[in-house]
Parts: sequence; C-alpha cells; structure tokens
Amino acid sequence: SRELLGAALLDAGDRPAAEQVFRAELAKHPESGRALEGLRRATVGRDAKAARDAAARLHKAWARADAPPQLL
Repeated sequence: SRELLGAALLDAGDRPAAEQVFRAELAKHPESGRALEGLRRATVGRDAKAARDAAARLHKAWARADAPPQLL
C-alpha cells in the first residue's frame, strides 16, 4: 500500500519521496490518519505550513478515534 511505501521512504530518509506518496494517498483518501501522519512527518522541518496543515487535518479527522493513527 502507499502507506507502507511512504513509511519505508521515511525510514530510508527520503522525505521528499515520502511526501509525494502520502499526498497521492490523500488524493484518494483525504481523511486517512496514517497518510496525514506520514505527510506531517515527511514535511516537518522542511515545510512548516504543510506540517501544521497535516497536523490540523489529522486532529480533525481523528477527533473521536479511540487511539491515534500509527504508521505501519
């Protein structure tokens, strides 16, 4: 899945590629907690606005969840 690929790219240190993968996933599934968390992680330190936006969307999408999203 895209989420697994994005997580692997983050682990490998390729944050720009991970960002692209997570954005592609969000184009299909706009409220995906894993994709939003991945996008936040991929952009933090590189694009503060994108990281803040992803964090805000994540908070809204998971406001009533029992547990926070986890990258696989």
